[in-house]
Formats: sequence, C-alpha cells, structure tokens
Amino acid sequence: SLFAIVALQFIILGQSYLLPNFSQLVLGAGATAAGAQMLPGCTIGAVMAPISGQILDKLGAKKPIVTGILCCLTSMLLLLLFVHVLTVEMITYIFAIFAIGQALQMGNNFTVALGYLPEDRKADGNAVINTMQQLFGAMGTSVISGVVAASQLGATNLATSTLAGAQNALFVLVCVACIPLITMGIVLFVLPKMTK
Repeated sequence: SLFAIVALQFIILGQSYLLPNFSQLVLGAGATAAGAQMLPGCTIGAVMAPISGQILDKLGAKKPIVTGILCCLTSMLLLLLFVHVLTVEMITYIFAIFAIGQALQMGNNFTVALGYLPEDRKADGNAVINTMQQLFGAMGTSVISGVVAASQLGATNLATSTLAGAQNALFVLVCVACIPLITMGIVLFVLPKMTK
C-alpha cells in the first residue's frame, strides 16, 4: 500500500507542475486559464474524498481502490496518447477523471496500509506514510521538471521542445501509474489468499 500511496503522490505533484506549464508554453494559454483548468478536478477530488470512504465502508477496499487506480491510469494514458492534440478543455476533463481516481484511492490506500499494522504502531505508520508522501511528491516535481527541461535545452522553439518534454514526462507518469496497479493488486488479491 505504501508504494501505491507514494507513486500516486509522485504523479499528483508531477502532473500539477506539468499540465499548467504545458498549457502556457505549448498551447499559449494565459496563467489564469492554465491554473483554472485544474480547478474542476480539484473540486471533484475534494467532494469525492469523504464519499470514497463511505464507499469503502459499504463495498470494501477492492472496488473503490481498483476503480481509482484505473481512473488515474486511464487519464495518464489519455494525456500521453493525445498529447499532440490536447486543448485546455481536454486537459480539464482528463484531469477531472484523474481527480476522481485520486479521491477513490488515496484515503482508502491509507486505510488498507494502516490496517496491516497493530494498534500501537498505527501512529508510526501514519508518520512514515506522511513523510514518504512529502519525499515522493518532491521527487515527482523534480523528475518531471527535469525531463521537460532536458528537452528544452538548446532548443530554438520553446513550444515544440516543451511538447517533446511533456510527452516524455507523461510516459514517465504512465509508468509510475502502473505501480499502484501492481502493488494494490498484490495487497488486495494475492495477500488475502496467502493468509487463509
């Protein structure tokens, strides 16, 4: 569960850097439009977060977490596949899909992860998860900005080089988005069978 949580945090902050910069440097959007494209997704995520906990209580961990992982992975794939034809509006809708996935899995992954710990270790587990989130979130921003910057080095056309860098960065994010799929697949489907 920890790997899924930190991978998601890597994606969240990496994407939060990438998408507004892409909109400004490649699509020519203003700073307000580039920032505003994230707002609907952030709002959806905030509304969905408590609802996802209720879904966990009613349906168990598998359905919301797997649905969340698939939403996040699908949104990353859509951004990568359509990177050459993206518009601000498309990014807004695709990011909303990501935000739904993020809300469905983040808190629920915490619950699953802490559920494996004895009661007297849950505070320590929570501290470890929070610390790792900060670390991997910072890594996400650093890695994604580094990938984009590497494509921009020595380029004569900033928009074209940023597009190439964004494509490479999205490929990295898709790869990272596979980590929760694998790790939570093991946690939710393999480990329960092994403990029976």
